Amino acid sequence: MLKMSELIALSGESKSTILFYIKEVLLPSPLKLKANVHRYEEECVERISMIKYLQSNFSYTIAEIKQIFENNTFDFSNDIAFLQGSFEMISGGKNNLRHITKEQFIKEADINERLLNEWIENKLISSNNSMFSQADLEIAKLLQVCKDNEIPYDLFMRYIKTAKELAVIEYELGAKIIQKGLKEGSSHRLIFDILLKLKPYIFNNATINEHSKRVQNISKENT
Repeated sequence: MLKMSELIALSGESKSTILFYIKEVLLPSPLKLKANVHRYEEECVERISMIKYLQSNFSYTIAEIKQIFENNTFDFSNDIAFLQGSFEMISGGKNNLRHITKEQFIKEADINERLLNEWIENKLISSNNSMFSQADLEIAKLLQVCKDNEIPYDLFMRYIKTAKELAVIEYELGAKIIQKGLKEGSSHRLIFDILLKLKPYIFNNATINEHSKRVQNISKENT
């Protein structure tokens, strides 16, 4: 258990902000030993770190973060479990806040159940207990456009194969970072930044460079 002064030092947040988070049920209520003697759960440090990360990197509002905490279960006492749950939650950004039933999904995507089941089986669409997110719906609409225009899914299936291979290495790296025991919250932020910022940065730059090279070659051939 932590004193308020210790929680402030470890989290880097002010007393007024911490009390506000408690009022908004973003942090658990303290244990009241006496009238003016309160103790706070150690998990509050990680909770505050996640709140700050969501605000600074994804511009989440307090109301949206409350919804995230209400809709997801995080084991703040288990680093690996917490990492998995939090990454799963934030990887789709705000599009993960809306939950859609399978029936709603089929109707809004304007597809049939057979096609949806095929996409799920091929790992093109992710299903969580027959519930879907707004991000899943947008991908379904994209896949449908490709299907309607007879664009093959070869590249997408290659994405899935490569993603599975990378996921093993990513997990191992994440475990190593956590084992290093960086200061409170830093381990998770570093892993999130690698997966959500560095990875797309490298992949997108590779695509841009390849396109640029192809365009330059075409220009040379035409001169």
